[in-house]
Amino acid sequence: YIDGLVLPWASSLSINDEKVKEEGLSVKPFLLTSQFGGTMTENLSIDPMGTFAKENLGERVVGALVEGSEGKAMGRIAVVADSDFLSAQFEDGSGQAAALGSGLVSWLAKEESLAGVQARRQAQRNLTFENETQVAVVKYGNLGLAVVLPVGLWIYRWKRRKLLLVSSGK
Repeated sequence: YIDGLVLPWASSLSINDEKVKEEGLSVKPFLLTSQFGGTMTENLSIDPMGTFAKENLGERVVGALVEGSEGKAMGRIAVVADSDFLSAQFEDGSGQAAALGSGLVSWLAKEESLAGVQARRQAQRNLTFENETQVAVVKYGNLGLAVVLPVGLWIYRWKRRKLLLVSSGK
């Protein structure tokens, strides 16, 4: 299951149901935009900070699985509206794009064993504190340990060396 995916400047897919039926195919949309997805056909600017149309918004199909049935067309095709979704430039660290890519390859190969291979994810581990006192204790505790441990080790070695020197009679 994919929570979210970055598809930079993706196009939407339109599915011709008559042609699909005529060719004996089955098409399953598997990737949709949010309900705020829109289309632009004129005066297209690729400036991400630009203003976008606020009318004609709705879910758009941006990924579909096409499968041939017995007879005319056999085989499988996965169609995604943007080819950059697997590039490292748009990877957000969650592994969603890699998981989708792996799942698509598994589906295309009709190999369920590939789908079971999980991509290694780097878990996000944030420290959460209940109040500012905890933040201060951790912050200054770490700073203090960085000073106290080396000084403590130096004192221990110094005393031990002094004891060894006294016990050896020098």
